[in-house]
Amino acid sequence: MRIRAWLPGSDSDVWIWMLIALCASVISCLLLFPFDFRRNGVHWLDGGSGLYFDGRGIAYTAEAIEHPNGEPLDQMTLELWIHERKTREDQGSGVILSLYDGTSSFPLIVGINRGRVFAFDIDEPWGSEWREQFRVEEGLSRGEDHFVAVTIDRAEIAIFVEGGFTTRRPATVKEPNWLSSRLVLGTSPQNFHPWQGELGGLAIYGKVLSSADLERHESRVRQGGVRALAREGRLLALFPFDEGAGEYARNVVPGGPNLFIPSYFSGLMGVLFDAPARQSFRHGTFRRNIPANIVLFAPLGWLLGGIVGRASVDRRRFLALLAIAAGGLLSFSLEAMQLLLSTRQTGLVDVVANTAGTAVGTLASLAWRSR
Repeated sequence: MRIRAWLPGSDSDVWIWMLIALCASVISCLLLFPFDFRRNGVHWLDGGSGLYFDGRGIAYTAEAIEHPNGEPLDQMTLELWIHERKTREDQGSGVILSLYDGTSSFPLIVGINRGRVFAFDIDEPWGSEWREQFRVEEGLSRGEDHFVAVTIDRAEIAIFVEGGFTTRRPATVKEPNWLSSRLVLGTSPQNFHPWQGELGGLAIYGKVLSSADLERHESRVRQGGVRALAREGRLLALFPFDEGAGEYARNVVPGGPNLFIPSYFSGLMGVLFDAPARQSFRHGTFRRNIPANIVLFAPLGWLLGGIVGRASVDRRRFLALLAIAAGGLLSFSLEAMQLLLSTRQTGLVDVVANTAGTAVGTLASLAWRSR
């Protein structure tokens, strides 16, 4: 076969296969970049209790947070003792805590956006930037310890700062036991939203606490430390972070999961073929990624169409389907590899879009050659 129509002056099909290999390599680099396998940026604080997350840190539980007696976990209170190191002016956005159920739709995300605490339920039908949707008005001051609490049930979600109520909003209707999830600290489980700051303690309850309860807890911790809460009722997890070293932060609650601090910064293994509806098309990222993924694989389809177009007419349909399947297989392989990278997110939507891009390029190439 000759390819003068492709590269004038060249008679070798080796060139077109080299172009296909080059195109596949470029796609692979774009989808897997930046190949980030840095050491985990979680540090025990010297001379005190707490963990410092340097913007590349993650810690997580191997098991889900659950009621010890098997009750459905439909409501929860999170208490965090936070120390911000940046000023409001130079603060970015970062996720401090996430509940992760193994899908691309997280039950709850709590973080900081320019000094302001925000909470986010990814199933909420909101249209604009998720960090801006539900947050407190006043930012946390730099260099001070802050007590932040988030209460959530099937009716509403509320944020408290220093024990006092700040804001609340209705929550979407959920299935029973929807809060039973693994705990992730320092970034969101599958997206790269790292946080920089100190976490001095964490308590999780299987009920919604009142403002009076929160004020009482804050006072007890400031007087006796996080372990002073060990006898509180409905306590699911309590992390005082007072080990000072090691790869585990121990859970004071008997039978509750410990926090694992891995040696290298890596995301949690996600679900490749998660339902597209759980990937929240209402977020602008997904709407932008779909056409981008189609365009990314169209050149590969065009090159493969050049090979298909040189076959006999009765074989072109089969070879065109084979070329499209090859693009889909390449996409599937790269998406599977992205599961190992903390800076990438994977999903069925990307595989479909990439396969569609291969189809568009292949069919356009065949149409152009048949003019």
